[in-house]
Amino acid sequence: MADIAVSAALVLVEEVFSLLEREANLKKDLRDDFQKIRDWLSTVQACLQRMDGKEGDEIIQKDCVRQVRDLAYEIEDVLDEFKIHVPRKFHRHRLSKIRKLLHDFKLHLLVYHYNVKKYVIFDSAQGVDVPAGVQGLSAIQKLSLIQVNKHRKIIVELKFLVELRKLGLIGLKREDGRELCASIQKMQKLSTLDVRSSYKEEYLELDDMDDNPPSLLQRLYLKGLLRKFPEWVSSLDSLVRIGLKWSRLETSPLEALQALPNLVELEMVDSYTGNVLEFIAETFKELKFLHLEQINKLNTVIVEEKAMPKLRKLTICKCEKMEMLPLGISNLTQLQELLVYDMHKNFVERLQKNSEDRCMIDHIPVIHSFTSEINQFWSLQNFS
Repeated sequence: MADIAVSAALVLVEEVFSLLEREANLKKDLRDDFQKIRDWLSTVQACLQRMDGKEGDEIIQKDCVRQVRDLAYEIEDVLDEFKIHVPRKFHRHRLSKIRKLLHDFKLHLLVYHYNVKKYVIFDSAQGVDVPAGVQGLSAIQKLSLIQVNKHRKIIVELKFLVELRKLGLIGLKREDGRELCASIQKMQKLSTLDVRSSYKEEYLELDDMDDNPPSLLQRLYLKGLLRKFPEWVSSLDSLVRIGLKWSRLETSPLEALQALPNLVELEMVDSYTGNVLEFIAETFKELKFLHLEQINKLNTVIVEEKAMPKLRKLTICKCEKMEMLPLGISNLTQLQELLVYDMHKNFVERLQKNSEDRCMIDHIPVIHSFTSEINQFWSLQNFS
């Protein structure tokens, strides 16, 4: 199954690349990006083919499967769809050709570029300027990432795109909130919503969706300041993954999320200004991946018994006030990986095998601490 998906992805990448090379006069760095995608998919495909029907190295086989899964998870189903990297501005004639390609490939428009650093940065994802008139794409299913700074009329036009499964917008302002919520409420087939404010100090206003939020939403990414956590999120029983970035909430969002029945992954980046995060008993029952990053005042994480009973991977990055291991981490009996990045030296010392706190984490198979170096690489300490 994975081999078939990779083969399909390769075909789509070649088709899109062929069109854009003719129409967009691709620069060398963009051409290199496509070559990397080709090479990666080809390598995974070859690996899977070698494994097919054979009892191969179990570790390598699992790693291939993990890479395919992670690519689909991180880039939102890239194995089923296609991803296009283009210059940020569209000409109208080029957009018309892309629209035809979208019709041929299930009407998906995914246009963005990532500037990847060691840590998540606010403007790492660069979208594209699209001219007004998107209401004409009434059958489109995926639209991401659209830069709305210069064409705010697009926010109103979105209400006509009722077939959307995925929507990604960047450059939002506080005053866009009411119209944005009104448009999103029309998209009852939406499964992925990714929104980012225009700059780090700008608020996202998403409170006007309490009456009728998209009930099928599975992936939600909120990037920007929040005055309060949107209440409607607590009603999203289908939600599998949520990312809260630069929210800087004064109250913990955990209470609003803890009862979601299908939540598997929670990512919090600079999303909370308090100093304690508490995971209480009998909550986050399906959570498997927890990522805490740059929560600058955080000094204590508490895990009560029977909280997060299925957690498999815990990542803590650059929470510089945190010197103690999470209290109750021994309750996470299914935890397979503990990864920490640029943490306080006292925290790292507690990971060592001769530390007094080592008994709290002896049950975890993989324990790694990473420290950033001047040369842009990571140094690794393996405490497994």
